[in-house]
Amino acid sequence: QACLALDSLKAEALNNLAWIYAASSTNLPEALDLSRRSLEIEPKNPNYLDTLAEIYLLKKEYHRALTNMRKALEQNPPNIKYYQRKLEKIKRLAYQSGHLTEV
Repeated sequence: QACLALDSLKAEALNNLAWIYAASSTNLPEALDLSRRSLEIEPKNPNYLDTLAEIYLLKKEYHRALTNMRKALEQNPPNIKYYQRKLEKIKRLAYQSGHLTEV
């Protein structure tokens, strides 16, 4: 928050605060806003797309979570296995909740 007070357009700070909120499952509307703002600055950053996917996952908006995780994978991040595992996790949760017919 202090970093954002100094520079409200610092994408990394926006994403980091969004991730903190998501990791603690608190203040999800603010997390969503922060995450979207970070992606306005760096729309192809896989880390930021991952954060947005996590927020949507917590909100049980599985289609949006899947969409953003797929976008993250399209960027060929160096830790691609992490993104692949997370995509599979989202698919499983969506399937179990009845929001996806195939895994």
